[in-house]
Amino acid sequence: MPYESCQTTIQDAANLVASQNSIIRDTMVTTIALKSPWAALLPSGTVENNIGENITSLVTPRANINQSLTKPQFGDLSQSCGTIGNQSQWGQFQYVTKLQLLRGRSQDICVNAARFTVINSFRTAVESLKQEILELWNADVRSQVMDLAGVKAVVLASDDTVTEAITGGIWQISAPWRGVLPTAPVNFSWLKQLYNYAVARLSVEQFGSGMDQYALGVFSSEMIDKLRNEAGVNNALVAATTGGYTKDGKDALFNPLWIDSNFRGIKFAVDYVPLRFNSLDGDGAPDFIEPYAPGAADYGYTNGNNIEWDNAQYEVGFMVFKNSFRRLVPQRYVGEGDMKWADQLFGGQLKWHHVIDNSCNEWGDFGHFNYQIARAYEAMRPQSVIPIAYKRCAYDLGLVACSDFSG
Repeated sequence: MPYESCQTTIQDAANLVASQNSIIRDTMVTTIALKSPWAALLPSGTVENNIGENITSLVTPRANINQSLTKPQFGDLSQSCGTIGNQSQWGQFQYVTKLQLLRGRSQDICVNAARFTVINSFRTAVESLKQEILELWNADVRSQVMDLAGVKAVVLASDDTVTEAITGGIWQISAPWRGVLPTAPVNFSWLKQLYNYAVARLSVEQFGSGMDQYALGVFSSEMIDKLRNEAGVNNALVAATTGGYTKDGKDALFNPLWIDSNFRGIKFAVDYVPLRFNSLDGDGAPDFIEPYAPGAADYGYTNGNNIEWDNAQYEVGFMVFKNSFRRLVPQRYVGEGDMKWADQLFGGQLKWHHVIDNSCNEWGDFGHFNYQIARAYEAMRPQSVIPIAYKRCAYDLGLVACSDFSG
């Protein structure tokens, strides 16, 4: 077996594709990672070199002017001589983030296997790997903003107010979960009250401007369909188009996912692979289920659907406002003086690695791809991302039994 000293067999080296003769054409269908709103959700920036991996940021909240906002106390102008008024006070919140790194690599690729593989199979395999790295990038953004969020919500059918569902608060970070399993799905009325509370009490900054200000609701397509099907929402959308179709009214009624339609201050975006769970961990937080389960393909491996995720009882969606966190990446660094390094890529790009040596790769006939992702999340308004845990309910498919057909 070639490469035995490196514990690599021909099958290992050629796992990305099947070794076939060259007249076979590529008929594979590459599964592309689904698009996600998380990729463009956060503003970005760079971490300067030589400042260490712990990054401290200060945020200045609303000042305390030491005056009543229910009934401000004014005095007679003639008696104001010699007075200076109450002293205003302000302060800052300190948040610490850490620059972290995740690395990975492809399987080994053998040049001699590549000569006889299915045409285009390496190209499609590499493209598939790139898409999966993008999905990993999105999953990291979602995971971090969820963990760092200053407000979290768990929906119970017994709640009388939105505030009962909430833990954490303004200018807090990494708020704990409520510690109970949800008992009800989200409805639009509940979401609208959460939006109103956040705008009035949490000092959030909305997306858009003027009459088109909005929060972004990120939910599964299943949950968005339920929201659209509510009687009050549906009637409002129909009324908006009665007598004629404006573009906004038509989009709100017929766009299945509401992505471009501002409905009462909320636009919706789809998370096709949302966070799901069946139980809580020891800290009362959701114990999330992996959406995919590794399995074997005819050649190499695949990442198949996890049936436990498909049938999970609970799910997490998000209400997101502007400037919650900033995603930072390291500044370009190639060394100092006579010490030079290769350019470091930190965005998940694939970088070919090929080294000739005397033990494992004497002929230089195989190599692999490396990738790495480095980032830090700087808190700006941690209360501006609100993860919402809710119960999934059976979807009414409207199917009705009928009698047998007889001619």
